[in-house]
Amino acid sequence: MKRQLILSFILFVSVLSLCAQEKDPQKLHHTAKNFMRSGDMGNAIIVLRRGLELNPGNLEMLKDLAYAQFLNKDYASAQKTAQPLTDRKDADVACYQILAMIYRSLDEKKESEKLYRSGMKRFPSSGVLFNEYGELLWDREEPAEAIKYWEKGIAADPNYPSNYYHTARYYFFSTEKLWGLLYGEIFINLESYTQRTVEIKKLLLDGYKKLFSGSTLLKDEQAKNPFTLAVLGLLAGAAIPRGQVQDFAFLFVVFDPELLVPREQFKRQLAELLSRIRSDPKLSGDERRQTIQFYERVRVSRILASDKPEAAKLQAT
Repeated sequence: MKRQLILSFILFVSVLSLCAQEKDPQKLHHTAKNFMRSGDMGNAIIVLRRGLELNPGNLEMLKDLAYAQFLNKDYASAQKTAQPLTDRKDADVACYQILAMIYRSLDEKKESEKLYRSGMKRFPSSGVLFNEYGELLWDREEPAEAIKYWEKGIAADPNYPSNYYHTARYYFFSTEKLWGLLYGEIFINLESYTQRTVEIKKLLLDGYKKLFSGSTLLKDEQAKNPFTLAVLGLLAGAAIPRGQVQDFAFLFVVFDPELLVPREQFKRQLAELLSRIRSDPKLSGDERRQTIQFYERVRVSRILASDKPEAAKLQAT
């Protein structure tokens, strides 16, 4: 214990000496980031303060200072540092994110909501802010509102995965499970190697098993629009024998190679479905455009089959 205190004191003195000698704010900022990466927020804060003395008002250093103070659980100082940043002309999305995290840690619900709304208005294409506001609404037990913002986040920033993740989970546990499959497919294409990917793949497997086993997935679907029913009908008749492992546009049946459709057959079915959507008089023009854009935006996925040589061939292409 005594040895640890001595080492900490030596490090502290070394940091003070560095701050006194170093005159380049960029080098100080780099040093502070290294301290943050190692989890040493105390020394990071010391170095950032020295850097800001040399370069007052530097946005990047102020953001890192507020974040380091937040991680150091000095919420009052973090709030004092972060609050002015969102009023600056050069503020970015991260300024809103950091201050929102501080407000949420302080349980400042009204301030959090006000800040997110302001941020979404200023940065309407930020999928991050829509996602975090949806999480805030979910934590407040307002799922019907949360899903609206996650879906708005998808429309605003289609390449940001977290909105797909939350939307997929929401629909998997609703009566509109098809949308859980659709959003889940897109999510695992955007975020492939995380624990969330494992979670969504398990939900997809369960959803497809229910669908292809003739369960009540089709009967339980409440959204009776032609698009939903057409897709469910298409999927319900999609199983083929083992061994026909091909590219599979749109679907990614995660574990079971018995449930695959040849690429050309599926493309033909997909084209027929899109044709029906375009010509369906029950869908408004906006609804047709939205469903077509959604369907055509999905990326081609690869199938991991139990046949290892075939799977390797697919992954290599």
